[in-house]
Amino acid sequence: MRPLVEVRDLTLDFETEAGVAQVLDRVSFSIAEGEVFGLVGETGCGKTVTALTILRLLPDNARIRGGSITFLGEELLTKPEEEMNRIRGIRISMVFQDPGTSLNPVYPVGEQIAQVVRAHEGIEREPAKARAIELFRRVGLADPESLVRRYPHELSGGMQQRVMISMALACRPKLLIADEPTTAVDVTIQAQILELLRELRQEFRLSVLLITHNLGIVAEMCDRIGVMYAGTVAEVAHTKDLFREPLHPYTQALLKALPRADARGHPLASIPGMVPSLLDPPSGCRFHPRCAFAFEACPKHRPELLEHRPAHRASCLLYEKVSG
Repeated sequence: MRPLVEVRDLTLDFETEAGVAQVLDRVSFSIAEGEVFGLVGETGCGKTVTALTILRLLPDNARIRGGSITFLGEELLTKPEEEMNRIRGIRISMVFQDPGTSLNPVYPVGEQIAQVVRAHEGIEREPAKARAIELFRRVGLADPESLVRRYPHELSGGMQQRVMISMALACRPKLLIADEPTTAVDVTIQAQILELLRELRQEFRLSVLLITHNLGIVAEMCDRIGVMYAGTVAEVAHTKDLFREPLHPYTQALLKALPRADARGHPLASIPGMVPSLLDPPSGCRFHPRCAFAFEACPKHRPELLEHRPAHRASCLLYEKVSG
């Protein structure tokens, strides 16, 4: 499969009052057409910032220091804002993790969907409203003809999330970015949302970038997974390979920390230390202060994200011929 999106060596800083935060450090991964790619890691590791950079929706204090993002072979980082406005929503769309703050509280939800369609496709009000009703029906919302007249505060969290998915799909994009799409809903609704995304992937031939910290979700949903740590990509692999035989010590530690049904009476494993400050990240490998396998080269050399097994890449000096 050819890459739909390719992120190469993306490096980004935030300029803050406390100093320069090195938020992304040479982040690289690709997403194939029709693929669900999971981006996982702890809160603050750079997952959402990476997605917002793809869409060029960064705050004013963000500075892209290097790298490339291509979509269907076209470079996104150098495109004029007018062209990016045509890409957002039509070719790439995003579902944010808190639908309650993403929907406009003063407009009916159907009108918000219709506005997206009218803005991007130039169709009239009634056909746009009909598109909203059809989308609501497709994502499993009951009585869509009535629902289009209701306001966000009248809907449950699960209904709001389905409305956001409808909005993201309104112009039939090639790539859907789903940022923690099940965080704001309970477990039952979470399962329904994941099943809906699975169905929509097939029906709309979507590629999906699924951002989450939940390893159970990526195990169930994703074809491949990228593991992020402190603004870097630690490992990229097919899902079954990553869970069966992870290469990076951070990924290994994450999987050991998962609760297990057969571990009653035994304490959960944990990763020692704290996530580093991005204002002053560790030299060399950013994980080395917490790594059980660190050796003298780790603080001195930054590891490259290299393929050490077929389609399985990791950024770890354990697999490189590096001496102290």
